Amino acid sequence: MKNKRRLNELNVRLKFGFFFNGYTASCYYWEFIILYRKILIICCSVFLANISVSVQALTVAIVLATSLHLQYRYRPYNGRPLNKMELRSVLVSSITIYCGLYYLTNDLDDWSSLIFFLLIVIMNLYFLYFWLTKIFHAGLLMVGEKIPFIRKLMGHKPDGFDDEIFYNPKKGHVFSNDGEKMFSMLHNMKETKERPSLLTRNTPWLICL
Repeated sequence: MKNKRRLNELNVRLKFGFFFNGYTASCYYWEFIILYRKILIICCSVFLANISVSVQALTVAIVLATSLHLQYRYRPYNGRPLNKMELRSVLVSSITIYCGLYYLTNDLDDWSSLIFFLLIVIMNLYFLYFWLTKIFHAGLLMVGEKIPFIRKLMGHKPDGFDDEIFYNPKKGHVFSNDGEKMFSMLHNMKETKERPSLLTRNTPWLICL
């Protein structure tokens, strides 16, 4: 917390960058929000096991609903694709838990059980498809750095991902977040034997090398 106003300084990024790289400046702490969400879900599965499965499921549903609201309101990631993926992930988890609650009532007939089962499967397959397409596009980015032909086919924004991914056609560098840009600057600094003090200036991190 004491370094929250120094997040763009090199020494802070080298020490703590793995915590906040990829998040917006106002949501630099979001990694801990996700951590606490996981801890709460684990606590529900452990400490509420002796009460009832219904109480477990309802408590987890409340945690997921709160996480869904926070994700939709703050959109903490730098890139829209990451915000969309996180939002869909929490939404699918919430729907899965909510549909599972109907099975705990033991009042569903065969057709109702089948409908809820299909809903759970369809929603999870939808998220799996969404995730695989993003992974495929990210793979194209990596391949495009090595193979000029594929890079030409993809253009200046190779995967159509979003404006948060920057492409430098002269050097073939693709940056997906500020951390990658910083370490690319460090790499170039070693090659050109520039002084490290140059990186401590107020250089905009959104400018591609």
